[in-house]
Amino acid sequence: MRHLLTAIVITVFAAPAFIACTLEHIDNGDLDGFWHFERMDTLATGGVLDLSGDLLFWAFQAKLMHTQGDTTSYYFRFSHEGNTLVVYSPYADHGHQDQTNGGDIPVTDPAVLRVYGIQSLADTFYIEKLTSGKMTLYTPLHRLYFTKF
Repeated sequence: MRHLLTAIVITVFAAPAFIACTLEHIDNGDLDGFWHFERMDTLATGGVLDLSGDLLFWAFQAKLMHTQGDTTSYYFRFSHEGNTLVVYSPYADHGHQDQTNGGDIPVTDPAVLRVYGIQSLADTFYIEKLTSGKMTLYTPLHRLYFTKF
């Protein structure tokens, strides 16, 4: 009887803690993961920039996108709805050590993002192909090709 009473008391006090906790589960489907940026085509001229030998990556998890491989990495917010991918609010990844109060540095010059195929501080891409291993994005100016790493 004593063990039953102890179990009831523990349950009564522990239940609110479990009810108050909610875990947010974000599933971006095939978009989630680490993508090797392999090629960028310029649509107006037919030019092809082969990046397959470069170590340039886009990574998606939860609500953040991270680029890495060039001298500076960047964090972005992103939204993925249907066949549209919008990347915005870029911050230079400096290990949270550059500002007096900590935190990464907001990007103000979009030119630094171009090595990753991103042309502006808020860039919209249309998804032409997205599978578990390949992704092709396009804008009115470029087509970008990725392979999941």
